[in-house]
Amino acid sequence: MGSFFEYKAYEKNSFSEEYILNAFNEAHKEVKRIENKFTDFKESPFNQINENAGIRKTIVDKEIMTLVLRSFEISKISEGRFDISFASVGHRWRYYKKIGIPFPDDERNELQNYINYKKVEVDKTKMSIFLPHQKMRIGLGGIGKGYAVDRAYNILKKFKLNNFYINGSGDIKVSSNLNAPRKWKIGIKNPFNPSVYAGLIQVSNQAVSTSGNYNQYNPINKADHHIIRIHNPQNNIISATVIHENCLEADCYGTILMTMNVKDAITWLNKYKLSGTLIDQSGASYLSKLALSQFGK
Repeated sequence: MGSFFEYKAYEKNSFSEEYILNAFNEAHKEVKRIENKFTDFKESPFNQINENAGIRKTIVDKEIMTLVLRSFEISKISEGRFDISFASVGHRWRYYKKIGIPFPDDERNELQNYINYKKVEVDKTKMSIFLPHQKMRIGLGGIGKGYAVDRAYNILKKFKLNNFYINGSGDIKVSSNLNAPRKWKIGIKNPFNPSVYAGLIQVSNQAVSTSGNYNQYNPINKADHHIIRIHNPQNNIISATVIHENCLEADCYGTILMTMNVKDAITWLNKYKLSGTLIDQSGASYLSKLALSQFGK
């Protein structure tokens, strides 16, 4: 994931500082476990699937299988806009971004042939996953961080913490006491001026995730999203923020919105009754119906 994680708790006199810090450490151990297990940047249990692409099936455990199948469900409702097989292109895109040269069109076009989550062969009985082409890859860049935040949140709950905040590089989840005097205020990053917020969201016991192409920018090839679509995006959305019960879904849905134009994104948010806020390249903001109904509450 390569992300920073921040933890805050306001428990008054309920627990000692040592107890809370220990809870934070245990939560972050879980984050690191997930990162080491699911990374596709280096050797890992998950990346074994990529290493065996076109060669053999990979036996996986329940956690990997569950997360891959959940990603397929999200791919379906997004009509393929979210697709973990985008890594087929993404791995090479990261390479060219790192060395600062354009991604060759012929290579990009070839690798795009392997982007289709429906081609991933899954056997739930034998607990195996197989990529049928040697150049095909899968990655959980659009789902893993949100999953890690949810898992860390659950651990802090097991420690009986009630009023806390987790920030996984923009994927945020908060817990509030029932008698809390006010909700958590979460700032939406201003894509044009990082020193100020574009707005504030008030939440309690919810997750907030912001996706933006301003963090993934190649000056030679213009903007590319951190999960790349099959076709070049229109790029008129520069920031998408989603509020959801779970950070995994908020993370994924934000990624999906970044592949749409504003009109389609608002229609999609309203179809699935999601709370979302968009900022386009002109700086204009747009809210879904649910977000509008929550505005000012």
